[in-house]
Amino acid sequence: MRRTGLIRVLALAAAFAAASSVFADAAGASSFGGFSVRPAHFDPNNPATRAYFIESAKPGETIHDAVVVTNTGTATIQLKVYGADGLTGVTSGAVYSNAQVPLRKAGRWVTAGENLVTLAAGRSTRIPFAVTVPPGTVPGDHLAGIALQNAHPQKTPGKFSITEVLRTVVGILVEVPGPAHPQATVSGISLQALAGTKVPAAVVELGNSGLKLCKPVLAVTLTGSKGLESQTQHLDTVLPGDTIPYPLAWSRALQAGTYPASATVSGCGATVTFRTIAHLGGELAGTKANPNAIGIKTGSGSSSSGVFAAAGVGILLLGLLGLLFFLILRRRRRRWEQEPRPLGS
Repeated sequence: MRRTGLIRVLALAAAFAAASSVFADAAGASSFGGFSVRPAHFDPNNPATRAYFIESAKPGETIHDAVVVTNTGTATIQLKVYGADGLTGVTSGAVYSNAQVPLRKAGRWVTAGENLVTLAAGRSTRIPFAVTVPPGTVPGDHLAGIALQNAHPQKTPGKFSITEVLRTVVGILVEVPGPAHPQATVSGISLQALAGTKVPAAVVELGNSGLKLCKPVLAVTLTGSKGLESQTQHLDTVLPGDTIPYPLAWSRALQAGTYPASATVSGCGATVTFRTIAHLGGELAGTKANPNAIGIKTGSGSSSSGVFAAAGVGILLLGLLGLLFFLILRRRRRRWEQEPRPLGS
C-alpha cells in the first residue's frame, strides 16, 4: 500500500506538471505538446509583443485581435479556447488560472471567437478574440490571457497511467489610462523549511497594493546568535492587487529560537520595511548552493520577453523528476513481484 500510494503521488506530480501552462518567449510562438500559439500582430518597435499582447483601452472600449495556432504534430487535434485570469505565482512571475477555476479578474473581459478548434497536422489558423474593458475600471495594468488546451487529454499506456493536459497561454496586458503606480506591501515574516527539505526559508507576505505591475527587490535581515545576517533577492513580476507568501531560502543553518526579523522591499513604489519577531521551532540546515535555486519557480526573469516568460518551467521540472522516480519504483515493483516469497506474504 505504501509503494502504491507513493507511485500515485509521483504520477500526480508529473500530471500536474504536464497541465502547467507555458508562455511564449520573445522569439515568437510558444510551443508545447504538438501545437504552438503566437500573437497575430506585433509592434516591431517592441519585441515583447511577439510573445504577448500589450494593449491600451479606456473603460467601455473593446479591443479586437487574434492569435495564430499551428499544429506541429502528426495528427489532427482539437483545442479548447478560453479566457484566463493573470495571477502572481507564489515565487513571483505571471501565471494563469486553470479552465475549471471561475474567472474573477481581467479574464472575464476576454471573449474568444471560437471555443473549440479542430486543426489538421501541419496546418495553421487564426483565432480572433475580443477584450471589453468594463465601465468604471480603475486605471493601471490588468492582465488576462487567452488559453488553448487539448480538448481530449491523452493517457499514457501501462498499469500506472498519467493523464496529459497540455495548455499554452498568450498573455494580454491591458493598460487603462489614468494616474497609476505600483506600491509594495509587507504584512508578515515567518521562518520555516522549504517544502520537502530541511532548508530554512524566510517566508515574506509580500503584495502590490498599487495599480501597476512591478518587479521588486526584497531584502531580509535576521538577527540571531551569530549576529545580523541579510539576504537580497530580485523578484519577478508582482501584479496589482496580489499578495504572495514569498519563500526566501536561507543559505545558512538556523537554530531553534527567536529572531528579530525585517523585510525591506524596494523598486515597487515607495520603499517599505516591515519588522517583527520570528520564531523557529526546530533547527534547519542551510545549503552552500544558491539558496534561491531551490524549490519551484512559477515565474522566470531570465527570458528577454520580460514579464511573462515560461511560467510553468519549474513545475514541469518537478513533474519530470516525479516521473523518473515513478519509473524507478515501477521497475523495482516488477522485480519484487517476480522474486520468490514465503506463502502468505
